[in-house]
Amino acid sequence: MNITLAALVALLLLGSAYSQMGAGEQVRVINRGPNARYCRSFKTSFETMDDFKNFEVTPDKTIGTTHGLSKDKARTGSQSHKAEITSIEDSPHRGFPAVQLFKTDEGSMEGPVYITFFVYLSNLNFGSGKWLTIAEVGADDNAAPGKRYISVSLDTNFKLGYSNVPTQNVTYVKKYDTTTTFPQNKWVNVTLYVDFDNVLGITALWQDNVLIATANVNGGAGRVAQFHGGMFADNLIPSGVVYNDDLTIWQTIKADGSCPQSGTPTAFDLTTIEATNPNSSGASKIGMSIAFALAAASVIAYLV
Repeated sequence: MNITLAALVALLLLGSAYSQMGAGEQVRVINRGPNARYCRSFKTSFETMDDFKNFEVTPDKTIGTTHGLSKDKARTGSQSHKAEITSIEDSPHRGFPAVQLFKTDEGSMEGPVYITFFVYLSNLNFGSGKWLTIAEVGADDNAAPGKRYISVSLDTNFKLGYSNVPTQNVTYVKKYDTTTTFPQNKWVNVTLYVDFDNVLGITALWQDNVLIATANVNGGAGRVAQFHGGMFADNLIPSGVVYNDDLTIWQTIKADGSCPQSGTPTAFDLTTIEATNPNSSGASKIGMSIAFALAAASVIAYLV
């Protein structure tokens, strides 16, 4: 058996994986208009580090990274959070305060959440093959970002997207916009819908109200435990600045729903968006089938 035959076997297995996906299903993300409600929220405009008291915060200075509150840029108020890459270093750049809801008196947010925040990029020097994560959302109470988390990252073409969905270390998403780039030197709104439902989890991602992508989310436990913005980036990126401002995490419910814990629902004033979500079983199967196909090709090639 030669390499060509090995590749053919891999393609046949990959085709089988795609055939299991089906056409996808329409899933209505809880809307962000006047008919939606939220039960509780966490808000910060990064005016004081007291907002992150008792939460995990990365060291404010390492060999190639610094971070903290800054008056350089502010969308509202007088400060924002600034994470800066000053040089390459041995391990990934990390600069952020985490929001660890599980450490608050109310605990993790049960059910789905909306997360809205603003990002300002400056002097980011990417280079080929590098990556920059601007947010991670965790489902458990381990060290940030947790053991089960989803990541929102920029690629070297400044395109926003996901990783670690539908499962940890496996990525398959439905892309709705493949042309919008993430600009530098201006404030950009990033909005996430995250539902870590343990049967049919889902997430959706918007950039300035443009729907970028959706994905299934497996492996959750029905709650959002923590979040961080700031910077988690390839260690070989030599320079760049990421500012964050005006972060809100909303515990949302349907119009006729009730709050998981005590409390009176409050109306949203955001925008209604529907998303098409990949078939839940198909998304999991494609990840496993692709891995199996590649493994099969590698083994066959090795035996030639």
